[in-house]
Amino acid sequence: MSIKIFGKSNTQIFGKCKLPRLAWSQRCYITVGHRLGMKTRPCAVLFRADIFKNSHQSFSAQPSSTDLTEVKKEIAKEVKENPIFLYMKGTPDAPMCGFSKNVVMILNAMEVNFKSRNILQYPEFRVAVKEYSNFPTFPQLYVGGELVGGNDIVVEMFKSGELEQLFDKATKDSNKSDQK
Repeated sequence: MSIKIFGKSNTQIFGKCKLPRLAWSQRCYITVGHRLGMKTRPCAVLFRADIFKNSHQSFSAQPSSTDLTEVKKEIAKEVKENPIFLYMKGTPDAPMCGFSKNVVMILNAMEVNFKSRNILQYPEFRVAVKEYSNFPTFPQLYVGGELVGGNDIVVEMFKSGELEQLFDKATKDSNKSDQK
């Protein structure tokens, strides 16, 4: 079997089949059945790369930072109004990432009441929270209006007992402001 791709001629040879040469912007995927132990003749399957454009929302353009001022105001409001707030991938009932799941498990084990936002459901928040906190990853835990950190930091603070002290202080401060 001979395979000649982007040779000197205007055709590509796949076994005994001659196909027109593909442009560099296209991709050619070749499936050869007999190499996989199948009892079929070799066949060529051609796909254009542009059929995959816009196939997922992650590939679409992200909002620019000028569009995010209102979103950042909403973030500041959420973080300040809630003593414990978590920006995460998924929801507390159905985390969509192992790191978010770890933080939720710690918060549930400590029996703290917290609010959260699913950043996967709100792509503009995903970008704005990173800019707001200057912290690149999720989840992001805020306690008393301040960023505590992500999974690694929360786990270390939980192990050392610092997290419990931080939650006690935040809930006391929250109760004082509620009484006023």
